[in-house]
Amino acid sequence: RVTPWPLEGRPLGRVSAIVRDLEGRLWIGAGNDVVVWKPSAGPLHPVDRAPSAPVLPSQAGEASRFAGSAGELDALYVSSRGQVWVGWREASFTVFDGRSFRSYPPPVGVVHVSAIAFGEDDPGNVWVGTSASGVVKVARNGFVSFDDDDGLTGDWVLSIFEDLRGDLY
Repeated sequence: RVTPWPLEGRPLGRVSAIVRDLEGRLWIGAGNDVVVWKPSAGPLHPVDRAPSAPVLPSQAGEASRFAGSAGELDALYVSSRGQVWVGWREASFTVFDGRSFRSYPPPVGVVHVSAIAFGEDDPGNVWVGTSASGVVKVARNGFVSFDDDDGLTGDWVLSIFEDLRGDLY
């Protein structure tokens, strides 16, 4: 049985992604909003917040809503270091490091980045799958992009997975 969750205030758009961070908060991507909620049995009533001064919920039932970039949210990912990665359609990606949001422009040489998938390799590099530019490795020393010229069978990457040997798919 599916029961709609009560929502107070401005309604959410189409929910496209949900993840749980290392503190137990749910990150909900809907339209161009990110709602961060500390789950409870009561209604969800997010408080609009500015991404430039994020206040995350700490008590059960609290929720914060952050208006995102111009594009719709397509993907959410929590890295092993606790960073929350937000993928935007037509607008690259944003990373929340526990204190602030940082938006990244497309890497040099990559014309179009709609971040639609994320993955992580064993050393902690985050990989961003895109809808038209292959995959981008976000390493500590910068970006490296891979596309059909590097052996991908296409530039549309919907999922990223690392096997037990450390090979990425």
